[in-house]
Amino acid sequence: MKKINIIENPEFKKEYEKKIKVFERKHRVISELILGISLILVWRGIWELSDLYLFPDNRFLSAISSIVIGIFILYFRDFDLKELLR
Repeated sequence: MKKINIIENPEFKKEYEKKIKVFERKHRVISELILGISLILVWRGIWELSDLYLFPDNRFLSAISSIVIGIFILYFRDFDLKELLR
């Protein structure tokens, strides 16, 4: 008997994506609220991990290195820092 992986099933994926889009159109506020909460939780997790592992005994050095890493990521994303100049 062959196992069927539901997640990799293209028909299941297509139907699932269709249901998500319908939900997002019908319940815009709930959809945006879920997105906002998930972004805040990811941000909080990254913040906590950086406090634990990125120079945990030196808050100033941790903050400066976070800024430098952030600017580095912004720059190498599209080799432009126009987001910072607004």
